[in-house]
Amino acid sequence: MKFDKDFNPGQGNTYNEWNIEHVENLNPAATTVTTTHHHYGEEKVADGGCKKLDDEQKEALRADILAYVGRLTNCVKQEWKSKYATLWKKILALPEVDTKIYYPGRQKNTTFNRQLVGNIIKLLIGKVLEGNPTSLATALEGTAAHSVRTDMGNDAPEEIRKAVSQLLA
Repeated sequence: MKFDKDFNPGQGNTYNEWNIEHVENLNPAATTVTTTHHHYGEEKVADGGCKKLDDEQKEALRADILAYVGRLTNCVKQEWKSKYATLWKKILALPEVDTKIYYPGRQKNTTFNRQLVGNIIKLLIGKVLEGNPTSLATALEGTAAHSVRTDMGNDAPEEIRKAVSQLLA
């Protein structure tokens, strides 16, 4: 099957061509289809739905994040109790974190990147926070069966791990 269409790539038009080259049907339950996809014109890149936030919006989200991680104050080690809120303010001010933390992406029921917050909490477990991901997820969300528990088991991106580790040193 071949489709032909006139287009002018200089005008921002795009055109997709799909050629089904080979179809095998020896067993109806196991069909193999080989296809080739050609894209002509300018490739449209998704921006991830990120729009630039002004300072007021960032400050409101920063307050939401600080309130969210503030639920863990009972899990903070004694030597960090007085510095915990300041530590999170410094973490949120890091350029590596600032560019990603305020954009939730496809996460539901949140206004900030809760996955990244969970990844950062993983870096704090043992140094600043006492407990395990299950007890911390319960403190954050009221239940251990929440996705933030899984996020506390995953590593943050390398640049964020390095920046937070330097801050803790």
